Amino acid sequence: MSFLERTLFRLTNDPVSDAAWKQQQAEKKEACEKELGVWNKKLAKIDDPAFIKNALPEDLTYLKDFIKERIKQLKTYTFSSIDIDKLNTNKDTQNFNIMMETILVRFQFKTEMTNSVRHWNATIQELNNKKTPVPPSYPKLVSRIEKELPWFEQQKFVETDVYEKERRIFEQDADALLKGTGAKMHDPEMSKKAAEEAHDAARNEFSISRLLGKILGTTVSILVVFLLIVLGVFGSSLATNLNVYHTAPYRILYAIYGFVFFFLVIPYVLLYRWWWKGKQPRFYSLIPLVPYHFDNYYTGIVLSWMSYKPDDRIESLKEWRIEQKTYT
Repeated sequence: MSFLERTLFRLTNDPVSDAAWKQQQAEKKEACEKELGVWNKKLAKIDDPAFIKNALPEDLTYLKDFIKERIKQLKTYTFSSIDIDKLNTNKDTQNFNIMMETILVRFQFKTEMTNSVRHWNATIQELNNKKTPVPPSYPKLVSRIEKELPWFEQQKFVETDVYEKERRIFEQDADALLKGTGAKMHDPEMSKKAAEEAHDAARNEFSISRLLGKILGTTVSILVVFLLIVLGVFGSSLATNLNVYHTAPYRILYAIYGFVFFFLVIPYVLLYRWWWKGKQPRFYSLIPLVPYHFDNYYTGIVLSWMSYKPDDRIESLKEWRIEQKTYT
């Protein structure tokens, strides 16, 4: 419903009808918000590094674009519960569900085909280097494998059984081609080496998105640690300045307490004591531990943050004793 339609609706309808319309809109938004939560979880699943590692990039791209489009549609808040039920049974969502079931199978299938091509091309090259005749079945097998890849690209949304059936047919064809040569379809050592080389190549390949992701993650971690340290030092400063009248061991204890429990000390001093009770905190130094004023310029630069000069105001910090005398 457009803005003009909503305006006319409200002007020409009674309060009861208007309330019903608002209830309808609220129900639509609730249904969309619930469905948005489902799709956001799906998006998080696809962003999982463990999932990405075992999926083809083109499959991930499609799934991300599909989910983001669904989220964009749901954020219009025009879908009712009935509309969302229809949305969950349409062709695209069925394809999505099938893809989620087959994505690991597709990755395994593509990896096997790629490794097989590498293995047999390397075998043929090695025989050529050794001036050894290459059995005609070897190039035929490579050709058979390469024909499998176009078929694979056309099967983006199929049940996992289709891949399993095609794999069985492929294995049978390979065995028939290699019959009598003494060769095997898969060489475990060669497959392992190819997989390691592919993994190393992927890791060494420059990726601007991966670089930016690492930079952002590191920057956020550094900022969080820095912020916690700053808050800890501030909490330590407030706690120590508030209890500067105690002896040195107690002041050290309060400094540690303020650093660890800054999330309690800071609200207590700033909100309760200063804002609520009007008792502005006094700062003798950053963390006043040493009750001595250093006259030496260089010593003062090094130790001024932890030294202070006692004065008459310190007695006023003994609030509980003052209040006790007042009541007695």
